Amino acid sequence: MVAQFITTLFTYPKAAKFIKENKLWHGFWQYRWVLFILMFLAMIVSIKILNIMYHGWHELTKPDSTSTFVHFKAAASTIYQEGYSFLFNGSLKYFIMILLEVVVFHMVRRTNELLSGVSLTFTFNEFLSAQIRMIKVTIRCFILEMIATLFLKIFFGIFGFIDYLEPIAIFVAQSYYLGMLMLDSYNESKHMSIKESFLEGKKYTGMILALGFVLNLILMVPLLGAMVGPALAAVTLTMVMFYHLDKRAIQNA
Repeated sequence: MVAQFITTLFTYPKAAKFIKENKLWHGFWQYRWVLFILMFLAMIVSIKILNIMYHGWHELTKPDSTSTFVHFKAAASTIYQEGYSFLFNGSLKYFIMILLEVVVFHMVRRTNELLSGVSLTFTFNEFLSAQIRMIKVTIRCFILEMIATLFLKIFFGIFGFIDYLEPIAIFVAQSYYLGMLMLDSYNESKHMSIKESFLEGKKYTGMILALGFVLNLILMVPLLGAMVGPALAAVTLTMVMFYHLDKRAIQNA
């Protein structure tokens, strides 16, 4: 598990270099709807951020006798809490992954092509099937994450003397299910069922955690993170599986 975690972390920079050297974005813009998806995503994120800032400004300009410092503190707290909830506690990251399935689909298959040397052709029906599956797995991961988060909150509510560890534990749980969502995209390209994919995921806990951990951090960057994160994670995942973990891929290469 530890070896998988470390290997995956060190593969992220290699994946970025791989994307640049092989110009994996070539052919990507043939999916014309991607532009509309990114524009829609940018609009949603921008509106939400403006709404958060408005609530903070409202706290800052309340017409009462409270000191300016108290108003500023309340405004900062509002922006932080709503922003944190928007990025981590809400469903934004899963919404992003559904919208950008086309990015993951393209990157996983192009990377597999280059690593294996086998040219592949993709049809719209294959993408549509992958998109429907992404929605199903996203809902599953989101529900499992919410259940895990609830149990963690109950646990740290009982053992309050270590509640400072709660945000870390929740972040780890979020990273795991985000990583599992990415792994399923790879397993889908290997024609595994969702059930088989989740069983397979138990073998790769370290890789899943590292993959989701970095992706979670990248998604914190407004807009740019949503555009870069899924693509980088998809290539990292494929490289780790091909070179280190998926023996079948190595045997078939």
